[in-house]
Amino acid sequence: MAPGHAPYRRRFLALEALLVVGGLALLGLAALQVQALRDRTPLTAVAFADVDTTIDAGLQRHLDYLADVQREEERLPSLFPTDADAEGLGLEIIPNAFDLVSPPQADAVFRVPLPGQAPFSSRSVEFFESGFVLGRAQSFQRVTGQKGRLGLVVWAFRSPEGAQRAFRAYRDMMGLHAAPSDYAPLAGLKGTVEAGIQELFWVRGRLLIQSSWAIPQRDTAGVQAAHVALTALIDREAREQEPESAPAPAPPDLTPIGRVAALRIPDLLLPGGYRTAERASGATADPLRGWQAAPSLDVAFSRLGLLGTHRQVIRIQGLILARYELAGQHYPDARRAARALRVVRTERDGLPVRVAGLGDAVEVRGPGGRNYSDLWWRRGPFLLRASLYSSRLAPLDPAEQRRFARLLDRQARIVLTTLPPATPAG
Repeated sequence: MAPGHAPYRRRFLALEALLVVGGLALLGLAALQVQALRDRTPLTAVAFADVDTTIDAGLQRHLDYLADVQREEERLPSLFPTDADAEGLGLEIIPNAFDLVSPPQADAVFRVPLPGQAPFSSRSVEFFESGFVLGRAQSFQRVTGQKGRLGLVVWAFRSPEGAQRAFRAYRDMMGLHAAPSDYAPLAGLKGTVEAGIQELFWVRGRLLIQSSWAIPQRDTAGVQAAHVALTALIDREAREQEPESAPAPAPPDLTPIGRVAALRIPDLLLPGGYRTAERASGATADPLRGWQAAPSLDVAFSRLGLLGTHRQVIRIQGLILARYELAGQHYPDARRAARALRVVRTERDGLPVRVAGLGDAVEVRGPGGRNYSDLWWRRGPFLLRASLYSSRLAPLDPAEQRRFARLLDRQARIVLTTLPPATPAG
């Protein structure tokens, strides 16, 4: 090796030695720390309560859903007639279009709510949004005489509200008409005896139930009798597992906020596919903030002695940039509510209109025309509003806006008739 390279080699060797010594020192220090921990905290003393075991909210919802699935897999088959039950009614169980199992299995269930429907069809999406868990179906035919065909279908949801929402969707999307029924107040009927086919739908707790019959011949007496017995059988089983529990009566809230909050339209009265957006709805003692009206209106409303405001935002399934809004403002008397309506007309360039069922009203349209419209009117001490907001490319129907306006006006009449005058807050 050249003499000139010797100093560099000695420097590298010294650096390597220094690194080795430093590494050994660190390992020794780590060993001392481990030994110290062992001396101070025995392994048996480690408390698992100190470990963060919080489950993510999304994971918890999924676990709850799996628990609901397991529960319904065990429960739903018990609602349906057995082979012996069917034989006692003069029927036999046959394959159906929901589970496509032949021969039919006693524990077969389905996970797609409507056969033949795409997973993202409006009806299927509405069922899933309603909290659909599982369903089961059975089909029957008569053993003797005109066989015909009878069917039972049960959809299980996570809550009674979900079953009610699914019923509304089926009612309005499939054209059901109200059916006076001994089975449930919420029932609908499709088809006629003359057509040789009928489908009865009703809600029992968390269950949406369908009982149907069909026969090509005109003589339907035997099939109808079997249908009545079959319907009574499954409804009796559903009643046992979904007992009706009337909510405890609560005293009415007679404060101004309580009276204006009573203007909310129940979701059961909304068309299928529509729902109240809870986060955007509610009552407040202040004017509505952050909405489409000019800030000067809020100031004018406050000066007139506004007692409370309620807003109900109604969303439409499948439409992100569209909504209807219903609002009510409570004033000390009808005179000040009338003055507030005049303020809307003068400050917003509102157009006076006459609406059937509402009387004199004021309509305020936005720059986009049909995609923005506020309809204002008065009912006693309430100043009421029905609005529609949507994309210019897909405007909402003004006729639907007026339909919601009449629902809100009807609710205001009920509040004024059933609740005494408001008591001062506090």
